Amino acid sequence: AALNHPNVCSVIDIAEHDGQMFIVMEFVDGRTLRDALPGMSYKQAIDASIQIADGLAAAHEKGIVHRDIKPENIMVRKDGIVQIMDFGLAKLRTAGGAVTRLTKAGSTVGTAGYMSPEQVQGHETDHRSDIFSFGVLMYEMFTGQPPFRGVHETALLYEIVNVDPPPMSAVRPEIDPHLDAVVLECLEKDPKERTQSASQISVDLKRYKRESSRQRASRITAARPAFPATPQIPADQVALKPRVGVKTWIAAVFAGIILLGAGYEIAVLRVPRPPVLPVLRTSVEVPAGLKYLYDFGGNSCISPDGEKIVFTGVDSAGTQRLWITHLKTGEVTSISGTDKAQYPVWSPDSRSVAFFADGKLKTIDFSGGPALALADAPFGRGIAWSSAGTILYQPSVSDSNFWSVPAAGGTPRITTHLDTSRGQVPRFPSFLPDGIHFLFTSMMADANNASADVYAGSLNNNDVKLLLHDASYARYSDGFLFYLRQGILMAQRFDPGTLTVNDKPTAIQANINNWVARAKADFSVSDNGLLIFGIGGETRANELFWLSSAGTETPLFALSIYSTCALSPDGTRIAYDLLDLQSNSSQIWVYDLVKKVKSRISVAPTVMRPHWSADGTRLYYHSEIGMSKAIIATRPADGSGEEEICVRGPEGAKEEYNVEDLSPDGRWMLMRVSNESGSELAVIDLAGQQRPPAVRKLGISGAAARFSPDGNWIAYEVGTGVARKVCVASLTEKSASWELATDASGELIWAKDMIFYYSSTANRYQSIPCVLTGARPSFAEVRPLFTDGKSHNDLIYGVTGNPPKYLAQRLASVGDVKSLSLIVNWKGFIGGE
Repeated sequence: AALNHPNVCSVIDIAEHDGQMFIVMEFVDGRTLRDALPGMSYKQAIDASIQIADGLAAAHEKGIVHRDIKPENIMVRKDGIVQIMDFGLAKLRTAGGAVTRLTKAGSTVGTAGYMSPEQVQGHETDHRSDIFSFGVLMYEMFTGQPPFRGVHETALLYEIVNVDPPPMSAVRPEIDPHLDAVVLECLEKDPKERTQSASQISVDLKRYKRESSRQRASRITAARPAFPATPQIPADQVALKPRVGVKTWIAAVFAGIILLGAGYEIAVLRVPRPPVLPVLRTSVEVPAGLKYLYDFGGNSCISPDGEKIVFTGVDSAGTQRLWITHLKTGEVTSISGTDKAQYPVWSPDSRSVAFFADGKLKTIDFSGGPALALADAPFGRGIAWSSAGTILYQPSVSDSNFWSVPAAGGTPRITTHLDTSRGQVPRFPSFLPDGIHFLFTSMMADANNASADVYAGSLNNNDVKLLLHDASYARYSDGFLFYLRQGILMAQRFDPGTLTVNDKPTAIQANINNWVARAKADFSVSDNGLLIFGIGGETRANELFWLSSAGTETPLFALSIYSTCALSPDGTRIAYDLLDLQSNSSQIWVYDLVKKVKSRISVAPTVMRPHWSADGTRLYYHSEIGMSKAIIATRPADGSGEEEICVRGPEGAKEEYNVEDLSPDGRWMLMRVSNESGSELAVIDLAGQQRPPAVRKLGISGAAARFSPDGNWIAYEVGTGVARKVCVASLTEKSASWELATDASGELIWAKDMIFYYSSTANRYQSIPCVLTGARPSFAEVRPLFTDGKSHNDLIYGVTGNPPKYLAQRLASVGDVKSLSLIVNWKGFIGGE
């Protein structure tokens, strides 16, 4: 009933009569697609496929998965309109992320011959299952026979899972290879390799229809580089100039667009009317010797006037800073004072840029002057610059607020208090033209949950309005909203005055460079019809290294993104989890620092966050078995013996269990029990008689908890955002507690005679000396952990030796994307007026 689309049969009412529930549906005057297939022409099949794709896209946008797409559930009306019917096996993903089914989880549902491989195997399904079924349907429409033809149901289901269908052109040679490619991509066995959205199928089919009738040849110019790569970057040169011919070509493009419109008006129409501009697709090359930093969703932005692109680049010396590409001249210029810059954003007048660097929100004016630090932002997640001179930003990973500061400098303040009861955090704001309202993404705080929605907010109050489900990184330009959905760049009409999204979305480009865990996408749009975006790309790895007290570094080896580490009690081994981006699962490994050998320890589908026992013989870690997150498992650290379940939550538990620390005497495990409302610390008795051991909650809300070296106390962080408190409490005496700091934002370690943590205000690791002799611990004044004066804001996981050395990790890779794509006159591309 949530659907209102011409290609979906409407549900008018749901009522009850004599105790029997019934559904009142729209009457469809026509016949099923099964009955219509024998007399359907090739053109009619194309038109029907486009309509089915549009209907599926509308359902998927509402979070509804049909799960039984087949000819019997498609109606062809007498007027040629095609409608999807019978959502009897559908499941609905609600706004909160929960899934409502009419069938039990894990059951096999659907119709044999049209089911996806994941349906056949009883796995969890999403909208991509419908795309596979739609591929089967289109294959049958265009060839007259199904792609899988087992002689009985078991053989048919085996083919769906294991056998690739022949190309349609092998069945009917007259079928165009381009159409063949569209259908076969829908039939990929792996959902990740399959076409990712029904709207993209619609775009592909419509494009094929236009090209096949030769109607599109004169509209879009073939892609070509906007300027070629410069041979090399001299170390002492900051302005990179392309060849003269390239400058002339770019100038000709801009001049040609203007002259084309003017000449057409004067010579042909003789009346004043807007020029009809051609669509130009081209590319902006990254100069040789310079690497574009495409990690974590990309670092590029086109200026509002459409004349410049700012991006983060890394030169041959390894220096990361901002660079400017001048589109009219082709010059590429480095910007001093912007070292370590990330996520740059232009000012409305295209004269300044805001960015994150060194744990700060900074701006730089290109008319002259150094970069200005405006506010603390240790792990910045988005900047927006309003026409009124206000900069809105999100300063850290778990901060549930947007902050604002005047662009000219001033006192930062919390601007919006957003509802985080569902565990969501705001990301990457963008102002609307009035300078008051802004767009932003609300996403799950858990980096492993990809749920994200687009909202509109206001500087004047805390009111927010939901605009789009399953979407992220929204940007507005000239009557349209641009956003990312399932890796596809979409555009949709939008009224900024009423905050209303209108009409159907248009898919512009698939495989946009993005980082799901941050809801960040690599695209931006100017005020005068230019759109840039990066294709593909993902962060490769993190780097593990030793860091001395004096700040010197010794590299160890590469890790995957989101890897966590643990140093063994004797300092000779490192346990870590390794994420496989293809399977989205992780395993525990151990690296022997003496033998320099890596060994895989775990075998379960997904395990993470390892911790050592006090004697270094066992590892304890979070495990996910049967979709449950309330499991902690253990195994000998040398990989021998069987994996054991140490503690498991009750059946159907919605909580997540994570190991925080093991006590020095080996008896107690410190845990974090998390749910939608927050996290609470708990312990279990590993030496007790009860098996499995009972979980005893401590009544302490917190995370990043550690035992004291004598095992009598715990240190932990409490709160959210960039100002979490560092506290110490007794395990047995509730009244014995201390608050030591109020500016924590990172891993907390209790090592021998000190506690250290990352300070969001000092932008460095701080240490708190402590003495444990006597009935109560005593603590000295906070002081810097490192003596070289640098921030060292990489994550630290352990310390060993004398003098001490610290186990740390940071982002290691730099992207190898060679160019950014550019569309001139994007309205012509998407059919805007």
